[in-house]
Amino acid sequence: MKRKYALFILSIIQLVIQLVIISGGLFAAEDYQELYGRQIEAIEVSGNTRTNDNAVLRIGGVGTSTEFTRDTQSRIENNLTKSGLFASAIVQAEPLVNGSVKIRIEVKEKWTLLPLPVFFTDGESVMGGLVVIESNLAGTAKQLISGVMGGTDGLSGFAVYVDPAVLQSSWRLTLSGGAGTEKQEVDTPDGSLAYVIKGEALSGSFGLGYKFTDALEIGGRIRFQQYLVDSVEGGISLPDGTYTEQQIGLQARFDKTIPYGSLLSGTLSSLEGSYLFKSGEFTQKGMLSLYIPTIASQRLRLLVAGGRGEKPFYLEETVSGRDGFRTLPFGKAVADEYISVSGGYDLPVLEKNWGALVLTGFYELGWYSSTFAGSHDFQGPGGGFRVYLRKVAVPALGLDLAYNLNSRALVFSVAVGMRM
Repeated sequence: MKRKYALFILSIIQLVIQLVIISGGLFAAEDYQELYGRQIEAIEVSGNTRTNDNAVLRIGGVGTSTEFTRDTQSRIENNLTKSGLFASAIVQAEPLVNGSVKIRIEVKEKWTLLPLPVFFTDGESVMGGLVVIESNLAGTAKQLISGVMGGTDGLSGFAVYVDPAVLQSSWRLTLSGGAGTEKQEVDTPDGSLAYVIKGEALSGSFGLGYKFTDALEIGGRIRFQQYLVDSVEGGISLPDGTYTEQQIGLQARFDKTIPYGSLLSGTLSSLEGSYLFKSGEFTQKGMLSLYIPTIASQRLRLLVAGGRGEKPFYLEETVSGRDGFRTLPFGKAVADEYISVSGGYDLPVLEKNWGALVLTGFYELGWYSSTFAGSHDFQGPGGGFRVYLRKVAVPALGLDLAYNLNSRALVFSVAVGMRM
């Protein structure tokens, strides 16, 4: 009964907050009520010293010969801010003498070219390198990420190119590739060694998607992966040699989130299904996240994530270190089947012109299975912080500490490039 009362009270609070937000939005848009239904004939963009006008309009989702509606102003501002390229976006409208509408879009750009030196050690291995991120290539909002890593665990490099609007259309192109030598260590939830594989990896992928609305995108991907096993430790049955796989997949993503202070609120979900040609296996995975605003820019987070299907060891996902799996050994837990349910709460404690500091707490419950590491349950509480830099086009950075009640293990994890 107490749980039902708690859920009822939370629902009432949420309803009140939504009414306040909606009423505030109506009040803010009141000056433009006489413009609703008119055609947008002129658009003026300012503040974009690097990003070209076409990219700003495409990201904002607006163009001439379109109708000015009740949500036009907020939709453009939300799209531009959520893109990660702009620290702020302000949209204003005015009538023209011929009865149409002119809108003015003023943006403040973020710094998008980021060379990031990387270094880490777990006491046994030492790795370092450089990752370069360009989120606004030549001012067109195209993305290029490349990096090289080297150390006691091998030497590898990778590159990813994303064109979110091929020829200013609704089509998205993604290309990626990587190669190198590596030493992959996989642990059980209590920190015990499951196995170590040393080998050489080569991979490449091609993806094409179509954006139907601001929120919905559907696409497909083909991928090639090759792995040469040089040696195996840990007593698992895996012969040396070359392993290859090709796969084709379909993906759908629904992103109905909007900026909420330094965070996001709304719904985010995704589904993906793939066919592995050599293994003859179908795999599926999906996730649903709810970001629920509460009070004073604070937020409740709910997450359900799962995947199934037999994958080769070199295609298994590294599940640890992400939402819903932070009680698992950081960077050393892989799975081909998994499920997790988690809840969390985010509390901004410092919001300045340079960015924000957010404290976060969570509890997660789940299960996962790996070809060579076995099946394991996990659950436990955790907490940490996130730092968001308002003028730099990189998502949040942070640190978490979690305790796995099943394995009695304390786990540190680093959050790099996560959504706010």
